[in-house]
Amino acid sequence: MSMSVGPVSSVNFRGIEMLERPGKYSNPINQEIADVPEKKKMSTGRKVFIRACLAIAAASALVGLQASNVVKKLAPEALKDAKLLDKASHYIATAGEFISKYTYDKIMPLFRKAAK
Repeated sequence: MSMSVGPVSSVNFRGIEMLERPGKYSNPINQEIADVPEKKKMSTGRKVFIRACLAIAAASALVGLQASNVVKKLAPEALKDAKLLDKASHYIATAGEFISKYTYDKIMPLFRKAAK
């Protein structure tokens, strides 16, 4: 007794002609591409605002890394013999200290006074 597999459905794939025929599930033949709305361009003010926010976030991250001692500044003699990651850590800590000294330390007392 031999078993044969029968077709699961009566769907017939005939190629491109089937897709081009007008019908319920096919695209109309005369569809125009102009119906798609154009994307609006971002304004210059919004671009500047986004870049300023990204710069503030990066500066905050550098200050946070330096303040929490995740990255540490090295002594000048230790910097000469340091490996690449240690040097990178040193320079990140230096940048965090610089940003903290000239911005964060001067702005935070204003917020502390306002909270009292």
